[in-house]
Amino acid sequence: MEQSGFFLRPTKQERFRTAVGKRILEETLSENLAAKKFDNEVSTLSNKLGAIISDKLKGLDLPHYKYIVHIVIGEQRGQGVRIGGGCVWDGDTDFSVNLTYTNNWLFCEAIVYAVYRY
Repeated sequence: MEQSGFFLRPTKQERFRTAVGKRILEETLSENLAAKKFDNEVSTLSNKLGAIISDKLKGLDLPHYKYIVHIVIGEQRGQGVRIGGGCVWDGDTDFSVNLTYTNNWLFCEAIVYAVYRY
């Protein structure tokens, strides 16, 4: 909908789809972490994964969305980890998607917030 040059709400085609976001996370993490061991380069790796995911999300061509990508990587030792986040947003237009990936050596929690800019 457009009124006086302002977009009030995204159309159905312009809306972020969580299934697409989840697929991007699954593909990116499995491609980059399948044989990866926890080492001193994980901080660089988390930045690289964030950039790859961000670029893929921008490729969805949803111009009014801003994406926040949060990546946490830790060593897999059977421990429990709890990660949380929160914000104030519009439940009709803003979305989040997350995925936990693990292998024998590390775990990775990836969270994407898709926020519609009016």
